[in-house]
Amino acid sequence: EDNVGPYWALIPADPRLPRLHVDSGKVPPEILRAQECGKLSSMLVGARVLKWASTSHAPLAAVRAALGQAGEIDAETAAIAFEYGLPPDDFSAE
Repeated sequence: EDNVGPYWALIPADPRLPRLHVDSGKVPPEILRAQECGKLSSMLVGARVLKWASTSHAPLAAVRAALGQAGEIDAETAAIAFEYGLPPDDFSAE
């Protein structure tokens, strides 16, 4: 994610997808804390496209969940669950 003025850019893990823009006034507090700690670039988030104007190269999106740091098993599991619409609490600790 990069802070790009009034919008933040979310960079999808899937390189086939375009960058997403998020209104900087609607960034969840968890993400702001990650930025303050210098951990923003490796944070996994779940987002939803709100609209994509035909004149824009990037869709406008909303962050629906801050999932954690990339590489951490809980965050990676939450990202997979989010991607497939599964509740993350369906997975046991075993």
